[in-house]
Amino acid sequence: MTIRRCVHVALTIGALLFLMVGSAGAATIPCTTTTLTTLLGNGYTCEIQSLIFSNFSYTPTGSDVSASNITASIVSNLVTMETGWAFTPITGAWGAGFNFSFTVSVDPAFASTVAIVASKDQMNSGAVIPPNGVSVVDTQTPGTMTMLGTPTGETQFIGPYLLGTVNTSSVGVIPAGKTITSYEQDFFEGSAAPEPATFGLIGGALLGLGLLGRKRFLSR
Repeated sequence: MTIRRCVHVALTIGALLFLMVGSAGAATIPCTTTTLTTLLGNGYTCEIQSLIFSNFSYTPTGSDVSASNITASIVSNLVTMETGWAFTPITGAWGAGFNFSFTVSVDPAFASTVAIVASKDQMNSGAVIPPNGVSVVDTQTPGTMTMLGTPTGETQFIGPYLLGTVNTSSVGVIPAGKTITSYEQDFFEGSAAPEPATFGLIGGALLGLGLLGRKRFLSR
């Protein structure tokens, strides 16, 4: 084998190894229930069903609950195609407030057939009669949801819509003496090209899911 041939073979093998290592490094790992600290790790990205979650950020208000004291539980329902996260302090509760943010995107492998079609937020702020003054404002790409500590205000929706990526940023404000014991953010997958009538069905389904979701959320 000539020197030129040897060099060519070596370069080809090197290029293949580079591509293999790069592909392995870029692979998205499945999301699992963990602590919020893990999600905040540098460049942490994971996938639930067809949705990729990334760019996690969390800042407590003052000395409120630290990231290491928060469980991040995955939400994955193959029947409703609902995915997301439920954040719950391991001990205690939020008593001042927080800022949460992250990005959710459709896996590029499914981008031609799958879209994010709706969002749902829920919080548990304890007794809501009379209204307790607690609020969480979640500003997302398709709009804003405002959760309030009232009998009907702790669960909110945005949708239907069709997006490949949604950025979410939530700000919780808690009056003195009140608390938030859990906060959940969910996203619904659907067809990237639904029939017009499908949007009406999605809206009706979300209303029903909201009633069921609130019962499930408060029973935790």
